[in-house]
Amino acid sequence: MRLIIFLRNRIANRDDLLKNKIPLPVNECRYIYGCALESQLQEGQCFIRYQILNENGKSCSKPKFECVRGRVIVTKNPCPYAGDMLELWAVDLPELYHLNDVIIFSVRGERPDFNKIAGSDLDGDGYF
Repeated sequence: MRLIIFLRNRIANRDDLLKNKIPLPVNECRYIYGCALESQLQEGQCFIRYQILNENGKSCSKPKFECVRGRVIVTKNPCPYAGDMLELWAVDLPELYHLNDVIIFSVRGERPDFNKIAGSDLDGDGYF
């Protein structure tokens, strides 16, 4: 299982996170899978859809899901260098709503976005 933590609208950029040692808000964290998509996403974009949890951090009896929109910071675990964080733009793609608890990376560009995070290759790397 891949662990991905995303931060929404909390920091101006990744340098602020490093310099100020901003604590990660646990209530905005999720254990979700990561994979890549060859179409629909442009370089620097991702799709994130996660299950909304109750106040105890447990699944609700009738699961509800939400898509993340806007700037996100993604890194992996282990993270050998603190600067191995990638700022992406999360977009809403209704055609991917059948995928839950997931982050979809773009493969467009010179290097796939997931590979820019400490050389990640989606072979079981954990993300946080």
